[in-house]
Amino acid sequence: MNELKLFKTESDKDYHQRKCDSIDKQIDQLVYQFTCRSLFNEGRLYGLTEDEIKILEEK
Repeated sequence: MNELKLFKTESDKDYHQRKCDSIDKQIDQLVYQFTCRSLFNEGRLYGLTEDEIKILEEK
């Protein structure tokens, strides 16, 4: 179910969609930072380079 259907106005839908997108991006950054600080995978998220992470973020 699309939770955005619960909001009555387009403005509310847009606001909450932007908020969710922002939170998703923050979570991604925290995961990257945490993993990059790890001693495992030579400090890379699942062995990904920074360029590969950028490609994933564009999708």
